[in-house]
Amino acid sequence: KSSQKGSDGGLEKVVSGRLCDVWLAGEALFAYRQLEKATDENSVKAFKQIKRWMDIFCERGPDNIPDTHFKHQGSFSCGSRDGRQATVFEFKGWQARIYGIQTRHENRRCFIGFRADLSKKQNKANRNKLEVTAKDAAAYI
Repeated sequence: KSSQKGSDGGLEKVVSGRLCDVWLAGEALFAYRQLEKATDENSVKAFKQIKRWMDIFCERGPDNIPDTHFKHQGSFSCGSRDGRQATVFEFKGWQARIYGIQTRHENRRCFIGFRADLSKKQNKANRNKLEVTAKDAAAYI
């Protein structure tokens, strides 16, 4: 339930539960920490929602979260020569999104978030962020 820094690639475990963990890195970790410290109404609301869904993900698994808050966004190229693709998901809260993948890390099921968008004004995900997330995820799939 508390934050734990990993020794690999700047990953930090931000939520841990009975079934899964949530790890964040780079832009996603920076955005999460920004939301966590923010005091404006929208950021507070976004952080509470994202944290709530991450807690549920970790305790009960992803199947217990509506796709309005944890959504499969599709598969995107990792940029590798072998044609691997990463299946990208997003946690959504208010107007903020954290993009990442579901995988196994340290022998546990997890979500690893790499990218974020803190000021979404549309319901549609940012395709560029999804594609970059897949490339970021290459080392973890």
